[in-house]
Amino acid sequence: MACPLCETEGGRLVWRGAWLRVIQADEPAFPAFYRVVWSAHAGEFTDLCEAERAHCMQAVALVELVLREALAPTKFNLAASGSGFRV
Repeated sequence: MACPLCETEGGRLVWRGAWLRVIQADEPAFPAFYRVVWSAHAGEFTDLCEAERAHCMQAVALVELVLREALAPTKFNLAASGSGFRV
C-alpha cells in the first residue's frame, strides 16, 4: 500500500531537517493540526532506533511548545496529535 506522506508533503511545509519534517496538515477543519513526519518510512514508531525516537520526540515536544505559545489553548491533546503522527 502506498503511503500518502511518503508520496506528497501532506500539507504546508513548516520545517525540514535531515531526519524529519514538520507540516501543517492539509485538514481544513483543523487549522492547528500539525504533523511530525519521519523522512524514511517506518511501519511503527518502535521501528526507529533509540536515537531516532529521541530526536522525533524532541521535535514533537517543540511543536507542542510553539503551538501552546502561539495559540494559548486550554489543553493540548498530544494523543490526538499522535493519531496524525507518521513514522
